[in-house]
Amino acid sequence: MTAIDHIVAATDFSGTSLRAVELAGRLAERFGARLSLLHVFDPESPTVQRAPVGAGRIDALRHLERAVEDSLAESRREKLEALEEVHIEALAHISPMAALCDYSSAHQANLVITGTHGRTGLAHFLIGSVAETVARHAPCRVLVVRPGVEVGTFPQHLMIATDFSEASEPAIEDAAILAGLFDCALSVVHVYGGPSSLVKSRRDARQKLADLEQRLSASSCAAGADDKGAAVRTELLSGTNAASAICGHGASQGVDLIVVATHGRSGLSHLLLGSVAQQVIRHASCPVWTARRHPNGKNGGED
Repeated sequence: MTAIDHIVAATDFSGTSLRAVELAGRLAERFGARLSLLHVFDPESPTVQRAPVGAGRIDALRHLERAVEDSLAESRREKLEALEEVHIEALAHISPMAALCDYSSAHQANLVITGTHGRTGLAHFLIGSVAETVARHAPCRVLVVRPGVEVGTFPQHLMIATDFSEASEPAIEDAAILAGLFDCALSVVHVYGGPSSLVKSRRDARQKLADLEQRLSASSCAAGADDKGAAVRTELLSGTNAASAICGHGASQGVDLIVVATHGRSGLSHLLLGSVAQQVIRHASCPVWTARRHPNGKNGGED
């Protein structure tokens, strides 16, 4: 797992996104990472458009930027008081998704954190398709936070969805580190019965899950859990709708974080390649962490 040393938290100042900011602070403190607090505002907003052309619009744009910076500074004081290294950034851009991805790439972020609901600024990003697009195209991991997350105890029980392919390795690596750092319960699930599968039988799938159980317990122990490693549970799920199976199982087991890789080829391929991943992000009752592989083989950057 590539070290997480720079986290970007996107906010539109709504309640849910400010809770995501709090969670970003918790993770930054645990990873020892610096944190950037980001808001994207529309340079073509009605306020700017109503101003006189020329100097009037420039002044209106500057006023809007200062207002955003003041709101970011307030959010920092209220939610991130314990952190010393927090950078605030107000960006003018018509596409919040593009601005967030570009900023994260340019500043070599390892993790982007955002909420799932919004009102202004990042509203189109935080609701629906744009959030899913960011999870697909961001140059690093993305954590999508849902309302109701218990920041002070997060995570207590995380779950990995795997198809046993090499492409799912980033999710396995990230989950092992997270389980070790936070000493939380860890579950591994595989959906058996999809249109294509790397495993030939249920017996084969159970054996692969058992192998992963041993590996994850050892890895989480090395990452900081107690001498026995994290408590690892495995589950072989059935069904042709991977997203439904994953979300349903997570909700029934009290999972508060689902970890998936952003690419795969079979078993959970629709999940890991995109369409089902979007459904998991959209419908999961808990936050979703997407992991990805860097082209140099390290976890955490662009594919």
